[in-house]
Amino acid sequence: MQGFSPGNIPTLGDFISDVARSEGASAYTVGIFLNGVEGEYGGSLASEPGYAPFVDAAAKDQWVLFDVRALRSYYWGGRINPISPVVRQALWQYDAVVLIPHPRRATCNILRPKLLPAYRTEC
Repeated sequence: MQGFSPGNIPTLGDFISDVARSEGASAYTVGIFLNGVEGEYGGSLASEPGYAPFVDAAAKDQWVLFDVRALRSYYWGGRINPISPVVRQALWQYDAVVLIPHPRRATCNILRPKLLPAYRTEC
């Protein structure tokens, strides 16, 4: 995330972008959000105020990547107003936003039998 945190402190993403620019390079910042269903792990992004434009445009059964860099010129040109404060903040904090549908909690049970077959203790 670029910019300032909710505590008004410059973020790590901002530092990385500044270092990249000072080295003549660039940084690409991606915001990853869980977009499940109410009651599932991660909940629904639709229940979060302001995220409706992303949720409404996203497929409900597959990962979706929005390249928000392209939206910045539309915003400055007044072609996507009014815009929620959440989306306006995303335009400047991220270069892309990824929505992950139906997230699940991570477990070690998928890899453990293949990697460590003799390992019998719980994760």
